[in-house]
Amino acid sequence: MYAIKVFSHCPGFCNKKSKKSKSEIILAANEPDLDADPQRAQYVRSIPNALLFDNLLLQGYLVNQNFLSKIYKFNVREDDLWLATYPKSGTTWTEEILSLIYNGGDIEKVKDKLLPKRVKHFEVGIPVGHSRWLQSKKSQRLIATHLPTTHIPIQLQQLKCKIIYVVRNPKDTAVSYYHHHRMSKFLGNYAGTWDNFVDLFAQGKLVHGDWLSHVEGYWRLHQQNPNQVLFISYEELKTDLPKMIAVIARFVGNNLTDEIIERIANHCSFDEMKDNKMVNREKLPVKGLFDMSQSKFMRKGIIGDWRTHFSDEQSKLFDKAYNHRLQELGINLCYDSDEAVQLAIMFALNIIWNIRNIRETKLFRKFSQKRSSDIHIAAHDPELDTDPQRAQYVRSIPNAWRFDDILLQGYLVFPNFLGKIKNFQVREDDIWLATYPKSGTTWTEEILSLIANGGDIEKVKETVLPKRVKHFEVGLPVGHSRWLKSKKSQRLIATHLPTTHIPRQLRQMKCKIIYVVRNPKDAAVSYYYHHRMSSFLGNYKGSWDDFCKLFVSGQLVYGDWLSHVEGFWRLHQHNPNQVLFLSYEELKTDLPKMVALIANFLGKDLSDEVIARIATHCSFECMKDNKMVNRESILLKGVFDMKDSKFMRQGVIGGWKHMFTDAQSQLFDDTYADKLDKLGLHICYDNEDALAYMQTNRRNIEQGGN
Repeated sequence: MYAIKVFSHCPGFCNKKSKKSKSEIILAANEPDLDADPQRAQYVRSIPNALLFDNLLLQGYLVNQNFLSKIYKFNVREDDLWLATYPKSGTTWTEEILSLIYNGGDIEKVKDKLLPKRVKHFEVGIPVGHSRWLQSKKSQRLIATHLPTTHIPIQLQQLKCKIIYVVRNPKDTAVSYYHHHRMSKFLGNYAGTWDNFVDLFAQGKLVHGDWLSHVEGYWRLHQQNPNQVLFISYEELKTDLPKMIAVIARFVGNNLTDEIIERIANHCSFDEMKDNKMVNREKLPVKGLFDMSQSKFMRKGIIGDWRTHFSDEQSKLFDKAYNHRLQELGINLCYDSDEAVQLAIMFALNIIWNIRNIRETKLFRKFSQKRSSDIHIAAHDPELDTDPQRAQYVRSIPNAWRFDDILLQGYLVFPNFLGKIKNFQVREDDIWLATYPKSGTTWTEEILSLIANGGDIEKVKETVLPKRVKHFEVGLPVGHSRWLKSKKSQRLIATHLPTTHIPRQLRQMKCKIIYVVRNPKDAAVSYYYHHRMSSFLGNYKGSWDDFCKLFVSGQLVYGDWLSHVEGFWRLHQHNPNQVLFLSYEELKTDLPKMVALIANFLGKDLSDEVIARIATHCSFECMKDNKMVNRESILLKGVFDMKDSKFMRQGVIGGWKHMFTDAQSQLFDDTYADKLDKLGLHICYDNEDALAYMQTNRRNIEQGGN
């Protein structure tokens, strides 16, 4: 330790090495213009033996200029795994996760080995032993770095191996880095004020430089090749650690069981980590690095601690410094726990499955050559900008797809699955529910689930609806496909796809289909609020008037309402014994009768008592408070912004009258009335119309016809 300090103090040696290197490496205190900025000068001189490495400020402790001079030409191996972070962004945490993943979740293999001996910090280490380890280690190397992309090895910039980058919101990062400075002797046990530290952070003048430049560099590498660079956030790790462990494991090619993932998650919880002497820096080969009386190395590990440190002015300073650029880059960061919950799933899925850039990947190019369907990223439509209103909408939907001329959301919709839809194997005992969005889908799914279970509410009350009725075109690639293929009992499947895009065997009516139509005015209002609350639909911020125009022109996700309805209406006319066509308004007007109709269509003979039980359970009042169906459950956490609108909002007929202007109502009438009349379809727009229709057009329960 003493020898290293003297070695680093020697200006002659440092200058000598700098002259021999293409890199510029000097003692930071010797920077010619340092005193032009007194605040920075005081900070730099407080860092023992600080170095400037090509204008990047580095600590002096265990950072050797001879090693720095060789960094760019460092030989990266294809089987390396590099972890990159800005300081205090979850580095130690992720290192432990990686170490356990590579040891198959076997805690016994790591519990007696210090973390720095399992994951090597690249630019920090005792000169001789550190270099020897990097060069001689034969098995896969786990390497961590705080260096920005401008200072990493050239072969790493070229993505010769896989990289994981963890970002943390800058406010919490700054707070944690401040306390880290105060406790770290190699950072001078920072004695300055919090106000000064905030200024230095925002100006990019701390050790390891500018936070935003650091993040942007790795974000661009991720965009360049998401198969080689996994970009995740500290907040995601905090929000759903098991899920993120699965994400990381999959990225590095390790398929772990749920049991192993849970074991790793428990071991890597904050409470476990802070007491684990192999990771919490209380047991190190070199003593005296940290003053634990100032702060623990693992301090709080929470989201939003910045609120206890930042003044309003400081918070605005950070917002001004970062928010606009982050928005331009397309990076969403969370500053409190609620935001983290809201964005975790969407952000993670963009990362895991490379939706954002999948069109450029070899996998997608290979798939594109084999598929018969036209599937591409909607934002890349050649003629998109000829219609500015449509272009703005399409680009607001995160990672939206164009699937044979209909628009689909990007969330949990994958091109490989879409390409196989036409040849999907339909079973004769399947039951398919088809609807245009916001036409009573969830409601009918719950009814179907209960009918299939003989009206036994006990069998369904603890299982979330998406696990009982599968949405066909939406789902995680592996688990979703596995369920569809392997489920032995009767499958209940829901879809919003029009008849032009459903499996060929479904168009041939190999199984029974139930279609629910809702009047277009109420459907449009409900879809508008659904867009506003749904992260995967971009939390629509356009006007209601623009939304109406997009609806009638068939440019929303899932396409044209009338074409959707007409397709399934014609299937019903072709074979009413295989396709039951009913309306949302009928369900609202006489639910027990419609439950009996559906049960009869499916060949289920239910007693009046069971039908009444199902109808009561599926009333709007019960449904909106049922966490198994109202999307407030943990399974779909973060997908919907419930502050703007509830998933189950009003559930009425005629709510459109409070939204539509006379001109908008006339637009819908002009668009749909004549065409519906020619099809022989009567659509109800209010309660009175629905009641009259039900009284004059009695359903034939025995046949289930219209």
